[in-house]
Amino acid sequence: MQEHIFTNPKYVDEAKSFDRVSERFQIITIKREDIKKVIAKRVLNKTREQRIELEKRFSDYTKYYPAIQARLNEFIDLFPLHPYVVQIFSELPYFEKRGVIQFTIQEVEKVLDKEFPHLITYDLIYDEIESKHTVKNLDTVSPVVDAVQTLGSKIDLLEEKRQKTASEVIKALGVLKLYGKSTNNGANSQELANTQLILPSNKMLEAEDEISLVLDELRKVTDGQFINSTKEGYYFLDLQLNIDYDQVIKRKADNLPENALDDEILGILKDQLIVGEETGFGIFRDTCQWKSRKSFREGQFVYETGKGDTVAIEGDYQVVFISPFCAVKRYRTEKNRLLIFGKLPPDAFEQLKMLASAKALINDNYQRSIIQKKYASLKKEFTRLLATVYLEDGNVEIGDTKKSIKSLVAREFSNFSTSPTGSENHLASFRFQNTFLLNV
Repeated sequence: MQEHIFTNPKYVDEAKSFDRVSERFQIITIKREDIKKVIAKRVLNKTREQRIELEKRFSDYTKYYPAIQARLNEFIDLFPLHPYVVQIFSELPYFEKRGVIQFTIQEVEKVLDKEFPHLITYDLIYDEIESKHTVKNLDTVSPVVDAVQTLGSKIDLLEEKRQKTASEVIKALGVLKLYGKSTNNGANSQELANTQLILPSNKMLEAEDEISLVLDELRKVTDGQFINSTKEGYYFLDLQLNIDYDQVIKRKADNLPENALDDEILGILKDQLIVGEETGFGIFRDTCQWKSRKSFREGQFVYETGKGDTVAIEGDYQVVFISPFCAVKRYRTEKNRLLIFGKLPPDAFEQLKMLASAKALINDNYQRSIIQKKYASLKKEFTRLLATVYLEDGNVEIGDTKKSIKSLVAREFSNFSTSPTGSENHLASFRFQNTFLLNV
């Protein structure tokens, strides 16, 4: 107000009077640099010995925060106030520029007994905003306060060692949203680390890695509400972002029912291999061509999880598909028993977890119509991955013979692509009993 009182249009009718008064005074504009000097000299003045001690202490933290070294004198001048606080506070439209001086005095009193390197950081500006009813109820501020409070209510779902960092980061993102002058009105994890000076709970992690981990976990427990990020890694508050159903599915993946992963694989095999009647869990009647006699044979298809009793051969043959999660080999190869082996790489495993999570949510009747669409898309993608993995890297054994699945498929389909992803129905082509079992 002191800076603009003589030029504010509100006082245009009194312009002449103000002009006469203004001629008696020199108008001084209070700049951010001046405020920093006032704080450093009047509020946070230090002796030479204290400055030397601070320089020594800060040197232990430059490995986490290289930015400190570049601005070491400024950090020492303003300690325990982070320099970024002055910039943010001075440019927010809710306070007088001098308000940061009173804010500093107020916050310093609270940290006098804190251990180094505790700093007053700009997330605390959010508390100042929330404490002032005239500010927090403004149309531009109220939605941000609501979002921060919603996110804050879920913090106790995180590990205890990460809750303090989560609270600070949420408030910092709220302040940046109101500030409106940073990239995407947010910050990347390195910028948050530098401006919040958050130390990682695990000394093996970099500070920015800790913040990324906390934000990712926070998005999980909040079902992806409000916290968004760009491809470049900038996190920001997105007031339009309600429930992120992909995050809901990811969260459910941490608590899947027993056998959920095997159930999904088995369901896909049943659909794609067109097996016959189910005579027990994972046990199906099956038929295959008998080319030499222009007829067919009857046998079994078994999905082996390593649990329950093994199944004796009924009919002319038995095809045993070994679950990628089965740790023991209970079936021995026979001249009429074919074993199929394969392993899921990390990307296929994660896709399978998402698929099983979506099914679990459908069974829980959670947003059923939305999750069913997600499930259909996830199933299509995992079916493609499963076929690709087994057709490229899977193996079969029968009797004393072991062959790759890829070589067997290539034998029957001479024009089969070296990359099976182009096949419209990959697993339907995967009929080993047709191509191998009776012709080996």
